[in-house]
Amino acid sequence: MRPAPAVDAAGDHPYTDDMFNKLRNAIESVLSSLESRTGSEGEDIDRLLAGMREELIEAKASTPRLEDGLEKLRRRLADERRKAEDCVRRAGQAEEIGDAETMRVAVEYAERHQDRARVLGEQIEGAEAELALHLRDVKDMRAQLKSSITNKDALKVQVRRAKATETLRGSDDTAANRFDRMVSDIEQESDRTDAARDLEDELAFGGPGKGPAHRPIDPDDLADLQLDELKRRMAEEGGEESL
Repeated sequence: MRPAPAVDAAGDHPYTDDMFNKLRNAIESVLSSLESRTGSEGEDIDRLLAGMREELIEAKASTPRLEDGLEKLRRRLADERRKAEDCVRRAGQAEEIGDAETMRVAVEYAERHQDRARVLGEQIEGAEAELALHLRDVKDMRAQLKSSITNKDALKVQVRRAKATETLRGSDDTAANRFDRMVSDIEQESDRTDAARDLEDELAFGGPGKGPAHRPIDPDDLADLQLDELKRRMAEEGGEESL
């Protein structure tokens, strides 16, 4: 029968922190190992920066097109307004000489030019808003690219972490979730073992806590046992994902 771990007056294990520190160190060791095997963070960051640079170049290259389009709309608006004014003047002249037909046609064309001018005005407002948004995006992209270049080393660390986590995950699970789940399973297994040991002591020695099963176990030994269990569970889950 395996000896039970010592407990304090509150029923807690005094070596729990040490045990879980060892388990967390094991997880960190696995992450570090995975990170060291990636080896391509620099290439990933270079590709990222190159992509950002290309997007910025394309955005800046499209700026003149938007500006030219806006300028063309403004010229068309000015032309329509001028034509509308000419038609209004002709309608007035036709009215002065009593030419009703010419006045009617002039008024009709004046209204058409005014309608076109109104539509062009709305288009200009939209084009101005689009250009303003585009220029703001270009400014933000430029600032983001500069910041990314300045913080290139920090980005490498983020990429290494993301790769290591993705390698451990293999699905929607994260390494932290797996660790918590494994710890919970180990704790539940430990509780079941303690309950069985108490029952054996009660049957054999007349009460729980009275038998030799409750001799303290070395904290390092228990932590090693729990660490072995964690490694076994990680190996099993890794084998299932490879299927």
